[in-house]
Amino acid sequence: MSSLRPDDPLAQEVVQAIKHGSPEELRALLEEHPGLASGRLVGGSPAAWDGRTLLHAVADWPGHVPGAGAKVAALAAAGADVDAASPGEHPETPLHWAASADDVEALDALLDAGADIDARGAVIGGGTPLDDAVAFGQWAAARRLVERGARVNLWNAAALGLLDRLEAACEAAAPPPGDEGDERLLVRLPRRPARRRRVPPGARRRTRLGRLRRPDAARRRAPQRRHRARRLAGRGGRPERRGLADRSAPGGPRRRPAAPGGGPRRRKRAALVSQDDTQAASFAPPC
Repeated sequence: MSSLRPDDPLAQEVVQAIKHGSPEELRALLEEHPGLASGRLVGGSPAAWDGRTLLHAVADWPGHVPGAGAKVAALAAAGADVDAASPGEHPETPLHWAASADDVEALDALLDAGADIDARGAVIGGGTPLDDAVAFGQWAAARRLVERGARVNLWNAAALGLLDRLEAACEAAAPPPGDEGDERLLVRLPRRPARRRRVPPGARRRTRLGRLRRPDAARRRAPQRRHRARRLAGRGGRPERRGLADRSAPGGPRRRPAAPGGGPRRRKRAALVSQDDTQAASFAPPC
């Protein structure tokens, strides 16, 4: 049996047994229909019918189907190919999918059935199941793959905190065997001297904060204030109202005497209060 279509009752039954049934139900279907384990789900618009195998259906995201390990073992015993590639741009095996879903139970069952632990074709750079597990942050699956003997490259070791492997690779100044794709991580770039601003001889270097705190900053602005005051006075203005009085005049700058009744804001506020009182009195009911 090579293809299972969504309108086929047997296909619907086996998918239901994989996703929600028990291993016994799946095993009974496999015994009743020889060749069912090697079939592919094809011919449907949903993504679940894109040509994947039944083992892919067990390990499909989000994984962790009931009795995943027993179902994988039943399919493998019935003749399913544990290293079958998924259709599409990235030929991932069921082990890639189990690693991407952090399904350690399905992962162990696939490895026990003889799956290639370093199969290529991952969606992450066409790499191994460990590359998928590390890239997607599935740390339980990643550590289990390392325990089961997966090949670890430099970026895998860095992500998993395997310092002993990183130190050994750096001391050797060459990538470990089978890690030809990571030579760029060991390239030593030449050191360049830091650029410094050239300061003319005799000049003092000041930080920005030091320039802001210079004591002569106010004295340097004083001539500008006096010039503005003289120009305003020549036009008939009153520089003392703007605080631009000539500071060089005897006695210092003149100050405007306080207006009776307070400043303009206080007088305006008092006028508004009196207006509100007048309106309230006009609307008051007669006694």
